[in-house]
Amino acid sequence: MKKAPQTSSAAKTATKTVAVSAAKPKKKSTSTTKPVRKRTKADAAASPPEITEVEIATCAYFIYVSEGCPAGRQMDHWLEAEARLKNG
Repeated sequence: MKKAPQTSSAAKTATKTVAVSAAKPKKKSTSTTKPVRKRTKADAAASPPEITEVEIATCAYFIYVSEGCPAGRQMDHWLEAEARLKNG
């Protein structure tokens, strides 16, 4: 049986070092989100948050239920819900 040729320990170390460093993946930047600008008091006063139709409908439904589910008052409930949400 033939023996494999022996290499020096320096050659083995160099080979291992190259193999280990090649196997490590590069680290990616963890901050991929855009920085968020803080809102100031002027921003809040200038543009009030928009009220969505879903919010109005939900509020109108709660008004409808609180009044005992009367028929034919959908528009009244909708307008009252808008007013409540706009005024706080």
